[in-house]
Amino acid sequence: MSICCIEKQSIDESWWTDTYYTENTFLNDLRVGDLRWLPRSRVEDDPSYKQLIPYVLVKSSNNAFACYQRAGTEIRLHAFMSCGVGGHIEEVDKRETVIETVLAGARRELSEEFANYQSNIGRLQIIGVIHENETEVGLHHIGIVLLLQLGETESLCPDLELKDCVWLSRDQLLVQRLELWSKLALQLEETVCLIP
Repeated sequence: MSICCIEKQSIDESWWTDTYYTENTFLNDLRVGDLRWLPRSRVEDDPSYKQLIPYVLVKSSNNAFACYQRAGTEIRLHAFMSCGVGGHIEEVDKRETVIETVLAGARRELSEEFANYQSNIGRLQIIGVIHENETEVGLHHIGIVLLLQLGETESLCPDLELKDCVWLSRDQLLVQRLELWSKLALQLEETVCLIP
């Protein structure tokens, strides 16, 4: 399977330093020509590439976030709680622009994680980017953070991989053993506050 990534040397090196979250979505600096579609096995441990990962915060109308115990294929994240739904962008997600490609990848991931997800449920938007060099995951991935804000009459049913999904307030989340990306994404969402 080929996944979406970028060569670090093709992007301004300031993006690859420190741990941060920012409203500057990083996607503004990318063109479709910057995207590389390479086998996951080739880039998974190659530090010269960064894999683009849509990371979706799912927020209910009463300001609770979908949260779950990490399992699945990314064993480096097991034992942590996460409030981000996402995964690799695959070639099937490829669109005319970088933003459309990221959104297609995010929607596909949401449909895999929530049994009743449809693209007309909630309001999905990109709110920024997170980057970190502190974990093995962060060395090889950059998170494109999205927010799926559900309306008052909307709900999602977690599928098998999210079988232990619970809805927690921000205060309840902050006392969990959260993965670093979730901490950064929550700080970004709180800072941006695009949706009241």
